[in-house]
Amino acid sequence: MSPECHTQAIRASPVLAILGAGPAVSGAARTHLNVRERRREKPVARRLNCPCGEYIEGDDEDDLVAKTQEHLAEKHPGHDYTREQILFLAY
Repeated sequence: MSPECHTQAIRASPVLAILGAGPAVSGAARTHLNVRERRREKPVARRLNCPCGEYIEGDDEDDLVAKTQEHLAEKHPGHDYTREQILFLAY
């Protein structure tokens, strides 16, 4: 990207315009942008509270789904949930 295009891109960015960033983005602006980028990342759901009171925690989403499906099979036969449904309830 040429310096002129870079300057135009920065001027066109509402976030950078609010922060008053010029062609060289300041440390504060860079930190602000990094925080915004992290917020866009979907957090990994690893915990779930079953309505029966059971607290289920997994090492990752796959582990949580497996443990939740085991719990459902043991304690709530006939209540089958898909991976998507389980992750929707998880936090």
